[in-house]
Formats: sequence, C-alpha cells, structure tokens
Amino acid sequence: MHRSLATTANTDATRRAAELTNDSAPPVATGPRSTARGPNPEANARLTAATGIVLLVLLAAELATVIMGVPGHLSLHITLGALLVGPTMLKLASTGWRMVRYHRGTPAYVHRGAPIRPYASSVQCLPG
Repeated sequence: MHRSLATTANTDATRRAAELTNDSAPPVATGPRSTARGPNPEANARLTAATGIVLLVLLAAELATVIMGVPGHLSLHITLGALLVGPTMLKLASTGWRMVRYHRGTPAYVHRGAPIRPYASSVQCLPG
C-alpha cells in the first residue's frame, strides 16, 4: 500500500512537470508569416521587392519633374529627391544584409543562393 502512494505521487509530479513544460514551450513556426525568430530570407526578399517598387514610383515621378522642366517644378523636384533617400538606404541595407548573411554562411541564406551580382556590386561602391 505504501508503494502505490509513492507511485501515484510520482505520476502526479511527472504529469505536472509535463504540463509546465508544454505551457512554457516557445511557439512553433507554422508558415511564412510566423512570429518565430531567426533568419528569414523570404521576408528579406519581400522587403527588398517592396522597396524596389517604391523606388520605381518615386524615380518615375522625379523623372517627370525633369521632363516637365525643373525650374517650374523645383519644390516638387526637391521634395521627391529628399523622399528618395530613405527607400534608397533601405534597399541598400536589405540587399547588403542578404549579401553579408550569405557570405557568413547562414544556412537559410546559403540555401537560397548567392545574391544577384548587380546588387552585390552596388553595395560595394559605398564608402566605408
């Protein structure tokens, strides 16, 4: 009889420990938009592509001010030029991030493949 009480106590303690372990476990990544931390080359590719679209629109508008005549649209031309700085820096940073992660051997980025050559050479021209 003494032995069965000890076994029951052990079983209850094991069950409670298992419940605590399951409750405190970190969330498991279930898809491309999960909140799990770690290298995510797909998210980097989405960021780079979205930034490229923003740059394309802003550059087209900037070119339009040049075609229409800069003196007549100087304030718009300067404003668009200033707006181009942020997306340009973000594009360089996201491309540089991918290049650095690839060359440091991060498995997710190595599996994705080498960065496209023109992007890699555009980051190399930065002073530093």
